[in-house]
Amino acid sequence: TRVEGYNFDIRKRVVEFDDVINKQRETIYAERDKVLRNEDLTETTNAFLDEEVDALLATYCTAEIPDDWNMEGLTAALHAMGLEGPGTSEDELWEVGGREALAGHLRELADAKLEEKSAEVGAEDWSMIERLVLLRTVDALWIEHLTELDDMRRGIGLRGYAQQDPLNEFKKEAFSLYAQISDLIRHQVATTIFRVSVVRHPSTPTA
Repeated sequence: TRVEGYNFDIRKRVVEFDDVINKQRETIYAERDKVLRNEDLTETTNAFLDEEVDALLATYCTAEIPDDWNMEGLTAALHAMGLEGPGTSEDELWEVGGREALAGHLRELADAKLEEKSAEVGAEDWSMIERLVLLRTVDALWIEHLTELDDMRRGIGLRGYAQQDPLNEFKKEAFSLYAQISDLIRHQVATTIFRVSVVRHPSTPTA
């Protein structure tokens, strides 16, 4: 009876850990299905870019006094994500104004860049590019996330020696990791989408 009770507790614990992962899996798969179902992903891409702009401003323009903003770092970050050209130099950004004006300015530049890329490769090809970038980013980072969760799960039982409930600790850290993967998906899409190029190979005529 004691052995069966012990084995039942082990199985119950495994199910509880699996349930934490399954809830995250359901959420990420729901987002992935949206990408597969939606024909026009421009709104999704724009949302990621808007959030990335907010994240950059939160990193480089946090000081209360604008003179203390790290505009050099912001310029470098914008160029790294492929947002280059008129309106993105350090001097031009200084002239824009406050944080809200700067956010609006960068969003307009990002929207214009997306329209430029779409016109460059064609609306149909661009729609496919957006879908591929989103799917590959989500899939690659989700696999990394599962690997991290698996590694953490193997060692989480040791928390019991510190009078901590391993399951509660796993839930907290899994939630934190999921928040990180959401930020990484946004960041990777934003830093990839402008740098994608299409190479068209001429079709070989058949005899």
